[in-house]
Amino acid sequence: MLVLSRKIGEEILLGDDIRIVITRASRSRVSLAIDAPLGVAVRRSELSRATLKEFVGAVVPDRDAGVLDDKAPLPA
Repeated sequence: MLVLSRKIGEEILLGDDIRIVITRASRSRVSLAIDAPLGVAVRRSELSRATLKEFVGAVVPDRDAGVLDDKAPLPA
């Protein structure tokens, strides 16, 4: 795992098409702006598959193809 220190307004680049910008920071909280292509799923890790199904419907599409089932790991 890479650990970085960034100041407000500074960016982190992932590959050629994902950009993360630090927009606000306090002692215990950081706000990020994430700019990614539409095909890239961006979500908080605490959202479980059950919660996603609740909000999106019975079938949650996988970003690569197919659908998620309850036993498969969430896509990265």
